Amino acid sequence: MTYVEQDKLVLNAFWVNMRKDFYVYIYVDENNSAIYVGKGSSTRIDKHICYVKKKISRNQKMGTHFYNFLSKLIKQNIEPKRFICQPNLTEEEAMDLEKYLIKLFGRRDKKTGILLNHTDGGEGSSGLKWSEESRAKKRGDGHPLHNKGYLVTGEKNGFFGKHHSEEDKKRQSELMKKISIWKNHSTETRKRMGIAQKIRWIKFRQDKLQQKNNENL
Repeated sequence: MTYVEQDKLVLNAFWVNMRKDFYVYIYVDENNSAIYVGKGSSTRIDKHICYVKKKISRNQKMGTHFYNFLSKLIKQNIEPKRFICQPNLTEEEAMDLEKYLIKLFGRRDKKTGILLNHTDGGEGSSGLKWSEESRAKKRGDGHPLHNKGYLVTGEKNGFFGKHHSEEDKKRQSELMKKISIWKNHSTETRKRMGIAQKIRWIKFRQDKLQQKNNENL
C-alpha cells in the first residue's frame, strides 16, 4: 500500500470519527416512563411527530404501537414529551448507546421491558441492519469528500448562487502564492499534502457545524 493510499484510509476514518452531530433521544409517557429510544441528527427527534400528523391528516393507519401512542396524544392536543439524552456523538457512538438503552429498558413486543421499539437499535431508518457494503457507501469510501457534499456541483451545492468577497479572493490568492512550493515536491508528496489540506478543511467545516448545533440546543 502506497503512502497516498494509506492517507486516503486515514482521511476516511478521520471523517467518520470526527462527526459529532448525532444524538440519542427518548420519548416518555405521561408518567415520564421511557417508551421509545432512537438516534439521529438535526431534527430527527421531531420527525416522528411530523410523520404522525401527516398520517392523521390523511386518515391513514399509523402502523406501529409507538405511532399509535403519538397519534392518541396529538388528537388530544397533547404535545408528546421527548428529550435528547446524549448529544454530540459520532454515528457509531449513537448506535451503540441506542442499542444499550433499548436492551436496558427492554421491548414490549419481546416481553422484555417497556419500550415500544420494534428493533434492537443500531439500524438505519429502514429498520434493517446495514451490511458492511452499505456502511461503506454511507461513509463514502473511495470518495471521501464527494458523498459528503463538499464536491457537489450545481444547485445542490451549499455555495450555489453565492460569491466570494474581494477580501476573500485576495486572501485566497495570497494563500495560493504561498503554497506554490508544491511544484518542488514529488507527485506523491503533493497528493499527501492535498489530503492533509482536505482534512483541515473538513475539520473547519465540522467545527462550524458543531458551533451551530450547540447554539440550537
